[in-house]
Amino acid sequence: MSKLFKYFCVTPLFLIAINCSLISQSSISDSTIGMHQVRLGVDFQIPFADMADRFGNNFSVGAGYAYKFKNNIDVGLSYRFMFSNDVKDTGMLSELRTSLGIINSQGEFGTYGVVQRGHHLQIKSSYTLPVFSPNKNSGFYGGLGIGFIVHRVHFINTNSDIPQFNVNDRAYVPGYDRYTSGITISEEIGYRYFSNKSLINFFVGIEFIQGFNKIRRDYQVDYEPNFEKKLRKDNLLSFKFGWVLPIYKKPSKDYYY
Repeated sequence: MSKLFKYFCVTPLFLIAINCSLISQSSISDSTIGMHQVRLGVDFQIPFADMADRFGNNFSVGAGYAYKFKNNIDVGLSYRFMFSNDVKDTGMLSELRTSLGIINSQGEFGTYGVVQRGHHLQIKSSYTLPVFSPNKNSGFYGGLGIGFIVHRVHFINTNSDIPQFNVNDRAYVPGYDRYTSGITISEEIGYRYFSNKSLINFFVGIEFIQGFNKIRRDYQVDYEPNFEKKLRKDNLLSFKFGWVLPIYKKPSKDYYY
């Protein structure tokens, strides 16, 4: 009985102790390690297909979280807020505009702006190949993503004197804003750098996003009644740069003699 106890209880505990010792002694500089990653980034995006007919180039900023496993595969979430002042599709304003501008509720010319706003939420996964890197956790990466995107035309009317642009009056704005949403898939390649001393951690990449979207409004002022909500191809080429905060257990600094 005593021998069985030693075999089934003491031996596993010994193996666990060895494993914990190896984990505690592993370092980002010489081993592939598991780590949490908080990511902050900015993107410059070029639209293609149907997206290019509505908007010009845009920027997006956002944050994300990912966990990288010891096999250099990571899985995480990413959120981006999209914005641009370049709106090409302004047909909804054709009946409001005169040669000098849009007349406000006081009978004067109102001050307004037309911009793009959007949101993009993704689930992403990638694999890092440790090539041309300071350690086995850095290097070139390739990844895939699936997500949900929303974009619309947003009207800025600081004085709130143009009723059609009053965001608090839902009777008007939905008929002008081209509110569109749908599913996205994406492919991404880039390079990630994790410093051996945790001082500099960043990524750069290129992502191709394909959106399969539809306008969600039943009425737009310049569309035919009961218009067909056709499937749109809203594609984006995104140039990415970001900063990463890696969170992982550092090796023990104990010394043995």
